[in-house]
Amino acid sequence: MKNGIFTRFFVKCLNCFGYIINHIINRLNNKLHNAPSKRWYLITITHLYIENLKKICLQFDELVPNLILNINVDEASRRVRDKKLWEPLKKAHLGCGDVYLKSYINVDMPLEGNAMSDYHGIKVDKRAYLHDLNIFQDSSLDVIEMYHVFEHIQPWKINETIHEILRILKPGGELVLECPDIFKCSINYIIDPFYDKISTMGFYGDQKYELESNMHYAGYSPETLIKLFLDYGFNKSLVFTIPSRRWQHRDFRIVAYKDGINSELAKKHTMERVIIDTVNMYQL
Repeated sequence: MKNGIFTRFFVKCLNCFGYIINHIINRLNNKLHNAPSKRWYLITITHLYIENLKKICLQFDELVPNLILNINVDEASRRVRDKKLWEPLKKAHLGCGDVYLKSYINVDMPLEGNAMSDYHGIKVDKRAYLHDLNIFQDSSLDVIEMYHVFEHIQPWKINETIHEILRILKPGGELVLECPDIFKCSINYIIDPFYDKISTMGFYGDQKYELESNMHYAGYSPETLIKLFLDYGFNKSLVFTIPSRRWQHRDFRIVAYKDGINSELAKKHTMERVIIDTVNMYQL
């Protein structure tokens, strides 16, 4: 009960701050005769980040104050931090590129696809295209993680890719996706068009490697990606938005669960990811 009150109070504070930002934007709008200034865009993006934070808080309701007030960080993120619990889970890192994750099956595209892993000389465990994951049996994985992969998939192969993900995930299995947010990239470009890492690179990919596989075929925002997964049968109560791991002013992350897990446990597992990221970032 107290946690619910705390959440409502926290969101109310955000609402008040959002109202102030709105008021400033309206005042500026009344004074603007030419094109909006960068200052106007900065205030606008601040307001949008506040709205985003409210959405994240409301997703987790009573779990949010637990995250903020929880003194026992180890217990709150035990599933991820405890090797005895985490390592036995069958986990796949799809589209691993130049990042090799321990205790995961790291999968990159076949050699003829000019994979990023080959360019950097990084070992992989298996090779397969994401729209044909015949290297995995049905309902065989507990966790699938894909970091900056989904935007590299051709739109005409999205259907097969999502069906493959659903096929190989166990009931209640966890899918983690991170992508550039095209809305944030647009705002970042308006603020500073020369800082391409957080703007144009989010649209087109990193072209310095001269690899076709590193180009982006599509762009997403949290709203459009969530809608896509709901259209393919994911349960709305089992899909969450959380902050990205590093480039939070450019990227976003979605955590979604295949049917077979109750929403409260799904919330808890998702919040564990937020906690472990916070622990790693601030070395708690």
